[in-house]
Amino acid sequence: MITTTDYDNKHVFLTDTPPTKINIGTPVRCNHLIIMYATHGSMKMEVNYSIHNVAANSLVLLSPLDIVTIKEASDDYKDWKLVIPTSLFDKRFFALDIDFYEKVKVHPVTNFADSELEIVDKLFETLRLIRDTFDYENFEQSAINSVAILFQLYRHYLKKNFNTTRKVYESRKNTLFKKFVKELVNSYNKSREVLYYANELGVSAGYLNEVCNEISNYSAKDIIDQAVSSRLKSELAYTDKSIQELADEYNFPSQSYFSRYYKRMTGVSPTDFRKNRQEKK
Repeated sequence: MITTTDYDNKHVFLTDTPPTKINIGTPVRCNHLIIMYATHGSMKMEVNYSIHNVAANSLVLLSPLDIVTIKEASDDYKDWKLVIPTSLFDKRFFALDIDFYEKVKVHPVTNFADSELEIVDKLFETLRLIRDTFDYENFEQSAINSVAILFQLYRHYLKKNFNTTRKVYESRKNTLFKKFVKELVNSYNKSREVLYYANELGVSAGYLNEVCNEISNYSAKDIIDQAVSSRLKSELAYTDKSIQELADEYNFPSQSYFSRYYKRMTGVSPTDFRKNRQEKK
């Protein structure tokens, strides 16, 4: 998967992903609305620490703040991505239907019927032609209009398969896990301690760990460290912030502590990570 930091916050993108561009095992936090249309092969992805299988002709909807990790992908996997920055993303798409938004969080991957797939296929092909033929303003407006159509297809799919008109009551553990992920997305730079998040959620650290292990097969600490190291990697790769600035921003007691933490999580020091990226350019 091309990381969302490859896109800016002002422009709509439509791009196809060759297999060589997929980063396996690297958690990425979405900063945009991303609609993926898989055209070849298969892929296993983790969205907010739940595993989903993506096959050819699957459509995937990722919303801002989702945490995504590609676990594996076939050699022939390929998809189209429509990327809408938050500056252009009309939140009414979700706000009009909270139940729809919650369902998308649980079921980000769809497998449409043939008639629906024909619409999806034509939409992406039309967008490609508009992108390659007309100016950016025409492409941007066409892309936003296409998102509205794709959301309608999603609503139809979810209503047909998961009965979105019926209130679904979740277990206390599932609700707590979702709250934990949401809190982590908002506070990943404040603390890396399980106790901090447990206190914010009003439960014990032991119970939070129990819930995380049961639902995701990861401990709460593993999830926290994955989220923090993913964001730090993006900061090091795509910003000019110094190591000291990052250490301060992420509440590390010192620059050396920050460097040890990053090396423990990624296998390379932050300085060497930046040096290696520069050498590859």
